[in-house]
Amino acid sequence: MTLTATYTNPSTSPGPHVTVAVSSAPTRATAVLLERSTDGIRYTTVRGATALTLASGAASVDDYEFADGVVNTYRATYLDTSSPNAIGPWQAATVTTSAGASASVTPAMPTGLAVGDAVFVQIANTKSTASPPAAPTGWILLASANAMAVYGADWSASLTIPAFTVTGLASGDKVIGKVIAMRNVASVLGNAQAQANTAATVIAWPAFSAIAGSAQAGFIMGFSRTINTGVSPAVNSNDTATGYTLINWVLVAASYGSGAFTLTGATSATSAVLQVNLGIRALVSQETGTVTPALTGCWIKDPTAPYLNRPVITTGVADITNASRSGTFDVIARTLPIAVTDLYGGRKSTLTVWTADPDSMSDLHDCQMNGAVKFIHAPKGSRAADLTGYYVFGDLDKQYIAATSRHRQLVLPLTEVAAPSASLAAVTGTYNSVIAQYATYNALLAAKATYNDLLSIVGTPGEIITG
Repeated sequence: MTLTATYTNPSTSPGPHVTVAVSSAPTRATAVLLERSTDGIRYTTVRGATALTLASGAASVDDYEFADGVVNTYRATYLDTSSPNAIGPWQAATVTTSAGASASVTPAMPTGLAVGDAVFVQIANTKSTASPPAAPTGWILLASANAMAVYGADWSASLTIPAFTVTGLASGDKVIGKVIAMRNVASVLGNAQAQANTAATVIAWPAFSAIAGSAQAGFIMGFSRTINTGVSPAVNSNDTATGYTLINWVLVAASYGSGAFTLTGATSATSAVLQVNLGIRALVSQETGTVTPALTGCWIKDPTAPYLNRPVITTGVADITNASRSGTFDVIARTLPIAVTDLYGGRKSTLTVWTADPDSMSDLHDCQMNGAVKFIHAPKGSRAADLTGYYVFGDLDKQYIAATSRHRQLVLPLTEVAAPSASLAAVTGTYNSVIAQYATYNALLAAKATYNDLLSIVGTPGEIITG
């Protein structure tokens, strides 16, 4: 895995930005979440990078909202966005026949596993009062009851399956072991329940016990002291070679009521089920990288339309006010009023910027005409740095400095607001950009040979002005 953060400081649109790129992502990962932090503790999602699709293990995004003059730590969280599923091939059950009080089984590990997969060892035996094995090192006993037990672990290259020994057996009893693996679930985040059934040709299960506040998946392990020629509903595996039935059924959505496996070709026998409900886990792995950007001037940026980003020369920063949202109220027969308090509002101020000529002023003015939330981005230590943040502008006041001067200044009343959602991606051009810049499809292909080339197109303010 490789994460790089590269700062670029152009003097023209779309302006200064940090390109965050990942490559050689884990094979299992299908997407990546990119975040930024200045303290390594609190992270903010980079715009448009809530779940970037990986192509050949790589993805990148330009961050225009970095923190100036300090170390920016970028974190890549690699995700597998596919649904939870069972990983095959399923390993056939292994059997040990006891010659006395105890017997051991060592099931085989499934193949094709990747970092983050969950592995489960299922143990069943033919004597319901036998004791389940203690959890070996690196494994957790998730649940046990009615001659069955389930153990979980997260797979890694060093994970092994040791011998599982069941005690309390009698001569002739059997211990049956099986391993299943699942992707996108947490091996130790869940709950389990068991149910013993009277003699019948069905394996009944109770309603599933859900995990509060968590998306989930799970599996049902069924055991019957008889064999069969088929089972309904269809299951992931139905082992009968042991002379008994050991069933596994994986559920992507583990929210369901009570039910039963119906065994065909079976004789009446006692049975039991053990249900395991697991929290969904898409995380594969994480890595970080750092960069220290250094702005050389103040910019007014449009978070979702970087082609409207413009450098500005500030000539005035008014005092900054945080408006009170509290109040006091007189009460009859009381000397002192009561107070109703609230958090203070965002910053309010006025920013004045200068342009050298009417054309520059017209361009800057047009960039603000879409009325979107803007990002004031000023160098650390400058007067305007106190205003770095997200704002909506009030009335645009274009002023003439002198009757004979070509200089202009734009007065911007500022009200601080919350940042636009990080799911709103930044785009440097639109469909209108393509139409405005290329007269024919062939001209477009000649200039932009690939889709990635097309994504690099930079639009103009005129494309958003409709009248």
